[in-house]
Amino acid sequence: RRAAPGDAPASMNSESEQSYDFLKNISKNSVIYILGDFLSKGINFLLIPLYTSLVSTNDYGAVSVLTSLTSFLAIIFSFQLSSVITIFYYKLDQAERKRLIYTVTLLSLLISLVFAALLALLGRGFFVQFLQDIPFIPYIVLAICTAIFYGPIDILKANLRIQEKSVLYALLVSSQAIIQVAFTLFFLVRLEMGGLGIVLAIFLAYLVTGLASAGVLLYGSGGGISAAYLQEAVVISAPIVLHMLSHWGLNLMDRFILQSFVPLSQVGIYQLGYQVGMIYQVLII
Repeated sequence: RRAAPGDAPASMNSESEQSYDFLKNISKNSVIYILGDFLSKGINFLLIPLYTSLVSTNDYGAVSVLTSLTSFLAIIFSFQLSSVITIFYYKLDQAERKRLIYTVTLLSLLISLVFAALLALLGRGFFVQFLQDIPFIPYIVLAICTAIFYGPIDILKANLRIQEKSVLYALLVSSQAIIQVAFTLFFLVRLEMGGLGIVLAIFLAYLVTGLASAGVLLYGSGGGISAAYLQEAVVISAPIVLHMLSHWGLNLMDRFILQSFVPLSQVGIYQLGYQVGMIYQVLII
């Protein structure tokens, strides 16, 4: 039929519907991402009453330093390879995407295992000198091993975000948080392991989630290794690693500085106050 004088053109109606669907999809995904990250970031605040009642300030200070150490090592071990997924994903066809994901996942695991083995075998003297009040075994070894599994988790998160699979993303981060809470409750309440229980719970949460993430990435991609992607990944990720290390220095290096001048119990009190003061970050994505 011929359009009435007041009718909008069909193309305009179609564009309006597309814009509405686009905004609806963004809003839905944003809410899901916020809920998932809220649980992931808020876990430490939920556990503060448990920590203050069952963990000494000395142990809590050690946990604070070890968490900062893990964050530092995770940047190096993962080599920030998840950024490569974000940059190249929509420039490649499906087959090449699988090769890219397979390549960066294996590279991340290889870098992590090599660096972790070197630190565990050769780094004892350095850590004993630098972190004198924290035993190398098992505390520092657990912190090193925890960083191994950061890479696969971060790559899977980037892959889910770029595909707009917000529900799976939320399930991933929520599952890791729930696993950590479960182990923490078991080790602190049931076994009364103190600070070691917190460190062990964090390690096991990363171990389970990291192995599952690596399995999903490698099995789902099933592609071969690409030498070209290896080279591109290193070139792109290197400056990002330096940027993230500077970010780490601004936010977490204070624990290392403090533990060199004051007892770990004072670091524990500082960490508790720092966490309370940074509650607003739970709401920031």
